[in-house]
Amino acid sequence: MTKKIITFGIVAVLLTVTFTGCGGNAISYSWSSSGLTHSEKIDSWELSAKKVNGHCARKIDFSSENLDALNVVSTNSVGVVSIVMTQGDTKITTDISGEYDGNIDMGDFEPGRIGIRLEFEHAENVVLSVRW
Repeated sequence: MTKKIITFGIVAVLLTVTFTGCGGNAISYSWSSSGLTHSEKIDSWELSAKKVNGHCARKIDFSSENLDALNVVSTNSVGVVSIVMTQGDTKITTDISGEYDGNIDMGDFEPGRIGIRLEFEHAENVVLSVRW
Protein backbone atom coordinates (compact mmCIF):
# COMPACT_ATOMS: atom_id res chain seq x y z
CA MET A 1 0.00 0.00 0.00
CA THR A 2 2.83 2.42 0.83
CA LYS A 3 4.43 1.80 -2.57
CA LYS A 4 1.11 2.66 -4.30
CA ILE A 5 0.85 5.93 -2.36
CA ILE A 6 4.45 6.87 -3.17
CA THR A 7 3.95 5.96 -6.85
CA PHE A 8 0.73 8.02 -6.98
CA GLY A 9 2.54 11.00 -5.41
CA ILE A 10 5.40 10.81 -7.91
CA VAL A 11 2.98 10.57 -10.85
CA ALA A 12 0.99 13.55 -9.54
CA VAL A 13 4.15 15.67 -9.25
CA LEU A 14 5.33 14.68 -12.73
CA LEU A 15 1.95 15.52 -14.25
CA THR A 16 1.95 18.88 -12.48
CA VAL A 17 5.45 19.66 -13.75
CA THR A 18 4.64 18.51 -17.31
CA PHE A 19 1.43 20.48 -17.63
CA THR A 20 2.21 23.72 -15.78
CA GLY A 21 1.00 26.63 -17.87
CA CYS A 22 3.09 29.49 -19.18
CA GLY A 23 0.87 32.26 -17.82
CA GLY A 24 2.80 35.18 -16.40
CA ASN A 25 6.39 34.20 -15.73
CA ALA A 26 5.54 30.57 -14.91
CA ILE A 27 7.76 27.85 -16.30
CA SER A 28 6.34 25.05 -18.40
CA TYR A 29 8.16 21.73 -18.58
CA SER A 30 8.11 18.67 -20.79
CA TRP A 31 11.11 16.53 -20.06
CA SER A 32 12.44 13.30 -18.67
CA SER A 33 15.39 13.62 -16.32
CA SER A 34 17.47 12.09 -13.57
CA GLY A 35 19.39 13.84 -10.84
CA LEU A 36 17.58 17.11 -11.59
CA THR A 37 17.76 20.24 -9.45
CA HIS A 38 16.10 23.42 -10.61
CA SER A 39 15.47 26.92 -9.26
CA GLU A 40 13.71 29.96 -10.63
CA LYS A 41 14.26 33.47 -9.30
CA ILE A 42 13.20 36.92 -10.46
CA ASP A 43 16.45 37.45 -12.39
CA SER A 44 17.83 33.95 -12.95
CA TRP A 45 17.13 30.37 -13.89
CA GLU A 46 19.37 27.56 -12.60
CA LEU A 47 19.32 23.91 -13.60
CA SER A 48 21.51 20.85 -13.20
CA ALA A 49 20.84 17.24 -14.18
CA LYS A 50 22.69 13.99 -14.67
CA LYS A 51 20.49 13.30 -17.71
CA VAL A 52 17.76 15.39 -19.31
CA ASN A 53 15.78 15.18 -22.53
CA GLY A 54 13.01 17.59 -23.54
CA HIS A 55 12.46 21.28 -22.86
CA CYS A 56 11.39 23.90 -20.35
CA ALA A 57 10.14 27.38 -21.16
CA ARG A 58 9.17 30.64 -19.55
CA LYS A 59 8.29 34.19 -20.58
CA ILE A 60 10.27 37.06 -19.17
CA ASP A 61 9.61 40.80 -19.30
CA PHE A 62 12.74 42.64 -20.43
CA SER A 63 13.25 46.38 -20.04
CA SER A 64 15.54 48.32 -22.35
CA GLU A 65 18.15 48.27 -19.54
CA ASN A 66 18.30 44.49 -19.10
CA LEU A 67 17.69 43.55 -22.76
CA ASP A 68 21.44 43.29 -23.38
CA ALA A 69 22.19 41.47 -20.13
CA LEU A 70 21.05 37.90 -20.84
CA ASN A 71 24.01 35.80 -19.72
CA VAL A 72 24.30 32.03 -20.03
CA VAL A 73 26.85 29.76 -18.39
CA SER A 74 26.37 26.16 -19.46
CA THR A 75 28.27 22.88 -19.49
CA ASN A 76 27.30 19.38 -20.54
CA SER A 77 29.32 16.32 -21.49
CA VAL A 78 26.94 14.60 -23.93
CA GLY A 79 24.02 15.66 -26.14
CA VAL A 80 22.73 19.00 -27.35
CA VAL A 81 21.62 21.97 -25.25
CA SER A 82 20.17 25.08 -26.86
CA ILE A 83 18.33 28.25 -25.88
CA VAL A 84 15.51 29.48 -28.12
CA MET A 85 14.16 33.02 -27.76
CA THR A 86 10.96 34.27 -29.39
CA GLN A 87 9.07 37.52 -29.60
CA GLY A 88 6.38 37.88 -32.26
CA ASP A 89 7.88 36.67 -35.56
CA THR A 90 11.46 36.90 -34.25
CA LYS A 91 13.10 33.62 -33.23
CA ILE A 92 16.76 33.09 -32.34
CA THR A 93 18.29 29.72 -31.46
CA THR A 94 21.73 29.52 -29.85
CA ASP A 95 23.59 26.25 -29.34
CA ILE A 96 25.01 26.26 -25.81
CA SER A 97 26.27 22.65 -25.85
CA GLY A 98 29.61 21.69 -24.36
CA GLU A 99 30.93 24.75 -22.57
CA TYR A 100 29.28 28.14 -23.08
CA ASP A 101 29.90 31.30 -21.09
CA GLY A 102 28.67 34.60 -22.47
CA ASN A 103 25.86 36.99 -23.24
CA ILE A 104 23.19 36.10 -25.78
CA ASP A 105 22.72 38.67 -28.57
CA MET A 106 19.28 40.19 -28.01
CA GLY A 107 19.68 42.96 -30.62
CA ASP A 108 16.74 41.69 -32.72
CA PHE A 109 14.29 41.98 -29.82
CA GLU A 110 12.29 44.92 -28.47
CA PRO A 111 11.78 45.61 -24.75
CA GLY A 112 8.82 43.59 -23.48
CA ARG A 113 7.88 39.95 -23.05
CA ILE A 114 10.28 37.42 -24.60
CA GLY A 115 9.82 33.66 -24.55
CA ILE A 116 12.87 31.67 -23.50
CA ARG A 117 12.97 27.93 -24.07
CA LEU A 118 15.77 25.60 -22.99
CA GLU A 119 15.95 22.49 -25.17
CA PHE A 120 17.81 19.30 -24.27
CA GLU A 121 18.53 16.39 -26.62
CA HIS A 122 19.82 13.45 -24.58
CA ALA A 123 22.02 15.82 -22.56
CA GLU A 124 24.12 14.51 -19.69
CA ASN A 125 25.94 16.19 -16.80
CA VAL A 126 24.19 19.49 -17.44
CA VAL A 127 24.90 22.56 -15.30
CA LEU A 128 23.13 25.66 -16.57
CA SER A 129 22.66 29.22 -15.35
CA VAL A 130 20.65 31.87 -17.19
CA ARG A 131 20.74 35.42 -15.75
CA TRP A 132 19.24 38.71 -16.91
